[in-house]
Amino acid sequence: MTLEPQDIPEEEEQTSPPPKRSSALVWNILTGLLLTATVALGFVFSIIFFNPQSNLNPVPPTTMPAILPTSTASPTPKEVLPPTWTPTFTSAPPSTNTPDLTDTPIPATPEPTSTPTAQASSDMPFQLSDDSPTYTENFAHEDQGCEWFGIGGQIFDEEGAPINDILVTVKGTLGGEEINRFIFSGFVNDFVEAYGEGGYEVKLGDSPIASQDSLYIQLFEQTNDLALSDKIYFDTYDSCDRNLIIIDFVQEPVQD
Repeated sequence: MTLEPQDIPEEEEQTSPPPKRSSALVWNILTGLLLTATVALGFVFSIIFFNPQSNLNPVPPTTMPAILPTSTASPTPKEVLPPTWTPTFTSAPPSTNTPDLTDTPIPATPEPTSTPTAQASSDMPFQLSDDSPTYTENFAHEDQGCEWFGIGGQIFDEEGAPINDILVTVKGTLGGEEINRFIFSGFVNDFVEAYGEGGYEVKLGDSPIASQDSLYIQLFEQTNDLALSDKIYFDTYDSCDRNLIIIDFVQEPVQD
């Protein structure tokens, strides 16, 4: 017996279950929260970037302490000496052969044709001696002859005794070169034998150079603060017979 096609029961059509929408809703909510958190975090970073001292910054930068102004030290003025002050000098040891002003072994030479252009004022403790300056050949360094050029002399107190430890300075220009030399009178050296106690010597060069009113000599107290004489300007000559300039100083008597 055969079955007819119409006799076979048709299978009921299977229907698929509806999609689950609950999981998609959860992911949308999480995405929205993440986006909101990202925007909020960016806003907080912007505030901290432009204002590091904001309360939102968990680690604000350390505030540097204010620099307190410090007072500038002002120099203390030196003590002004009274008008009647008289410099104290170290006396040379007594000698039985103290040379006088006229006993300096200077060869006879013609008198200079010029005199100092600036004479010492009467209120200075030391003045030029009557015969200064004197121009002569180099008797202090005979072995060098005309290959030496400079100044020498002595310093005496009011009684004619030589004085040591007086600062002698020679300044100015010579032959386009700036001159700034100094030495103490009585300095132990070979020239002491040539000039005597209280003597000094300042070398200016290896050969004589002519100049006019461009150099001056001046005496100072040991500390180089107190001038003991005026600036005494003098001339120089380009001559081997006048390459040593003798300039002596004498202390003025103290006026009561």
